[in-house]
Amino acid sequence: MKAVSYIQQSIKQLDLFSIPFFFNIFNNENKRKTIFGGAVSLIVICISIIYFSYLCYLYFQNQINPTISQISQYYDQNYSIQLQNNILAFQIILPSGKTLQQLEQETGLQYLNVLPFYVAQGQKKQLLSFIQCKDSSINNFLCLDFSSVSNSQSILDFNYDKDTQAKYKIELQFILCNNQFLLPTQKCATYQQIRQEVIKIETQAIMIIQTQKYDPSKKRFEINKKSEIFGFSEGNSIFTQVKLQKGSTTINQGFVLQYESRSEYLSDYTIFLQYIPSTFVQQEINLDLIGSVQIFLSDVGMSQQVQFPPFTSLLAQFSSVFNVLVVIGIICQFWAQNELVQDFVEVQLKSYFKHTAFHFIQSQNTQKFRIKDSSFVKHLTQLYNQIQGIQYQQYADKYSKLGFFNRVKLLIFSRFNQKIKKQDNKEIKIFKALYSETQKQMSILELQKELMQIKIILRLLISAEQYAAIKLCGYSVFIEKNSDEQIEKIQQPQKDFDKQQEQQEQILSIINYDNMNIQECQDVKQLQQKDQSQDKNSQRFDIDLSPKEVLNNLDENKTFKGQSGIINNGLSAQKSQMRSHNHKSQICEFKDFTSEKDKNFQITNLLHSSICDNTNHLDIIDQIDKDSNIFEQYLQIFFDKRNKGSHSDFEERIFRCMIGVNQNMKQVDKENKNYNKTNSRAN
Repeated sequence: MKAVSYIQQSIKQLDLFSIPFFFNIFNNENKRKTIFGGAVSLIVICISIIYFSYLCYLYFQNQINPTISQISQYYDQNYSIQLQNNILAFQIILPSGKTLQQLEQETGLQYLNVLPFYVAQGQKKQLLSFIQCKDSSINNFLCLDFSSVSNSQSILDFNYDKDTQAKYKIELQFILCNNQFLLPTQKCATYQQIRQEVIKIETQAIMIIQTQKYDPSKKRFEINKKSEIFGFSEGNSIFTQVKLQKGSTTINQGFVLQYESRSEYLSDYTIFLQYIPSTFVQQEINLDLIGSVQIFLSDVGMSQQVQFPPFTSLLAQFSSVFNVLVVIGIICQFWAQNELVQDFVEVQLKSYFKHTAFHFIQSQNTQKFRIKDSSFVKHLTQLYNQIQGIQYQQYADKYSKLGFFNRVKLLIFSRFNQKIKKQDNKEIKIFKALYSETQKQMSILELQKELMQIKIILRLLISAEQYAAIKLCGYSVFIEKNSDEQIEKIQQPQKDFDKQQEQQEQILSIINYDNMNIQECQDVKQLQQKDQSQDKNSQRFDIDLSPKEVLNNLDENKTFKGQSGIINNGLSAQKSQMRSHNHKSQICEFKDFTSEKDKNFQITNLLHSSICDNTNHLDIIDQIDKDSNIFEQYLQIFFDKRNKGSHSDFEERIFRCMIGVNQNMKQVDKENKNYNKTNSRAN
C-alpha cells in the first residue's frame, strides 16, 4: 500500500494542468494537483520526450530535409564562369569498337581531322589541343587543353555577352582528312577508306558533359556526367549547338547562428541539332566538314536557395506538437476539475456541512445511531471520527446516486447556469448547492474577503496589549516519542500554575499579618547593615513579578482574613519567624520597590491613554505592527497588568506561550520553593 501511495503522490507531482487552480496569497504559493491531471501530464511528457528525441535523431543524422527554393533565371547582364577541362570530354567509337585514335595508330593513316577552337567574335580563332582526361572514370576520352588561351591548362574563364549570345564559344570541327592540317610525317586515307571505316551508321561521336547538383542530404555537390551521341552522314553536315546553363546555389546553415555560402557551376545544358547539305558547307568554307559542335553559355540559368533548419526551428516544430498535446490536456481538465471539486466538497462535509454528512451517515445505517445515555460522549466521538473518514466518492455514488459522467456534466453546465431548478431531485439540488459553496471557497476573491473579515474580527476581540504579547507567542517542534510523556508535558504547565497560586496565597497570608508592623522595617535595615555576611546569603523574591503580585493584593487582606481558618490559627507561630532579620529586610525592600514601580505603571497608563484618545482600535493594532516603540510600550502594559493580578485566564495562556519567559517563571518557582523551605525549618 505504501508503494501504491508513493506512486500516486509521484504522479500528482507531475500534474501540469493544475495551473488554472494556482493562486498566490502574498508570498505563499498553493497548487492543487490531482491524480488524473498527473496521469495526463505523464502521458504528455512521455510523448513529448519521445517525439523530441526522434526530432533530435533526425536533425543530427541530417535526415530533416531543408527548405529548397529553385527558380529559372534570365541573365540580362554579362557574366563569366570558370570552365574546367574535364567538363567536356570527346571520343569517336567505330563500329569495330575501336576508337579513332587506335585505328589511326594501327593503319598509320589519318581519317578525320578533329579541330578544337576557342572563338571570340571579332577575333581570330585560337586552336586548342586535346589531352588525355585525368579523371579515372573517363580516362579513355580526350579533354581540352586551355593552356593556349588561359594561364591554366585545366581552367578557362568562359564569358557570356548579353548582346551576342554566342560571342564566346568552343567549337569542334570534324573534317575529312585534309593534308593542310597534317604534319609532314602523316598521311591521309583515301575517301573510300574513310567511307568504309568511319562514315557509317554505327559510328558514334560521344561527348560527355559534366554538370553539378547540390545534394542536401549529403550537404555537398554531386557531379552528374551525361553522354551525348552524334552520328555522321555522307550527304549532310550535322551542326550541334550546346547551351551551357549557369547555376548558383546559396546555402544557409548553422546550429543556431547561421552562415551563408554561395557557389556557381554548370547546372544543365540544352542541345540543338541542324542538318545542312555537305555541298553547301563545302562551298561556304571550302572544307569537307561532316560535323560541328558549338559550345557557349546560355542566357537562361537556375538560382537555388537552400535553407537548412536551425535547431530553433526544431524546437518550434516540437512546440507545435507539444501545444496540441497541452490542448488535449486542457480539455481533460474538466475531469481533473471534477476530482478537484470532489476533494473540496469532501473538506466542506468534514469541516462545515457536518449536518449533511451526519444525515448521509445516518441514512446508511440507522441502527448504529441509537444513542445510549451511558455512552453519549463515546457515541459523539465515534460520530466525529466517522465524519472525518467520509469519502465524497462514496457519498456521491450511494447517497446522491450520481455517476462520474453525470457529475462532470453537471459541473460543465453549472458554469453557465448555477441556479437550482425546482424540477431537480433532492440529490441534484444538494450536489449543486455543495458545488456552489465549494466554488466560493475556491475563489481567491472570496477567500481574500473572508480572510480580511476574520483578521478584523480577531483584532477587535483582543486588546492592544494582548495583541502585542501574542506577537511573541509560539511553540516548539518536537518528535513524538511517547504519548504518556506528551500528555504529561501538556498537563505540566497547569500543575505548575496551580502550585504557584498556592505558594502566592501562602506568601500573601504571611504579608497580610505583617502589614501592621511595617514600621519595624526601618530597624531591621540598620541591623542588616551591620550583618553583611547574612545579607549576602539572604533569599530575595523576584522583584519583577512576585512582589508586585503580593503588594497589589494587600488591599484585599480583608478577604483573605475570612477565607481560611488555618491561616488565622498559624499567625502566632509565623509572627516570631517573620520578625527574623533576613525576612523582614526583604519585606522592606518590597515596599521601597513597590512605590517606584507604581509610579512607572501610572506613567505607562497615561501614555496608553494618550495614544488611544483620537485613534480607533484597529489603528492602534496597526501602529503596534509598524512602530517598535509602541509595540514595546503595550508589551510593558501587558506585564504591568499581569503583575497587578488583574489579568484574565486568556492573558495567562498568552503569557505561558510567550518566548523568553519560561526561564523567569522557573526562577520565580525556585525562589518560592526556597522561601517555603526556610519557613518550614523555622517552624
